[in-house]
Amino acid sequence: MAPARNVSTLPPQEVGAELVETMLRALKDDEYRVRREAALLLSEVGVFDEASTKTLLRALDDEDEDVRSWAVVILCRIGRAPRNAAPRLSAALANVDVLLRRRAAECLSRLGPSARSTIPALIDALQDTSDEVRPAAAIALQQLGPEAKAAIPALVSAMRNEDDPVMQARAALALGQIGPAATSALIGVLKDRKRETRISAVFLLARLGPAAQAALPTLLELRNEKDDLLRAAASEAVKRIDPGAAAKAGIR
Repeated sequence: MAPARNVSTLPPQEVGAELVETMLRALKDDEYRVRREAALLLSEVGVFDEASTKTLLRALDDEDEDVRSWAVVILCRIGRAPRNAAPRLSAALANVDVLLRRRAAECLSRLGPSARSTIPALIDALQDTSDEVRPAAAIALQQLGPEAKAAIPALVSAMRNEDDPVMQARAALALGQIGPAATSALIGVLKDRKRETRISAVFLLARLGPAAQAALPTLLELRNEKDDLLRAAASEAVKRIDPGAAAKAGIR
């Protein structure tokens, strides 16, 4: 008898409808580890044939909530997101399974404008207990750009209070993508006690250019700081925001 092969090592073309059906059944197993392994396998396969895709589409109406949620996540990952994917993924952000929450946030970052309705859930996800879920939620908000302006206070809080530098950076990038609406909040961050947070805020304001005119007085004050990097960053930001004001201040 030929030795059994690990399903996770099978090449994509060998993962068809029957195996997908089996894995979907495994998501209902009483044993958590079995459910977790099945979810991992399904979400990492990456390539499904037409028959297995139809199996996943049927699973959208499964009686089990976790099966329905994983079906949406996997369909999104293979570019076949159903029309009602956003509310289903939003609900999945509150699931007890960390992996499912993370995958849901990752998928929301790919939905584009249709993910706008999930902004409140993504804001809540910025407070998730998992270090994997929070950055994924920030990325999803970043992809929504100015539409995500309601998330500005939560993202600023993440910049200021997160111990994880990855999450701090993700929150900063999301604020930068939201654009001019974040200017006043970023001005407040310039007065923060954390050096890295202040420098990030300066860079973000510099990226906004002329739209960040309101930040000029505070940025000019930063040129009196003892921190060389902070002073240099503030000078560059002033030049990008208002070259005339920079010239008057003697910034070259």
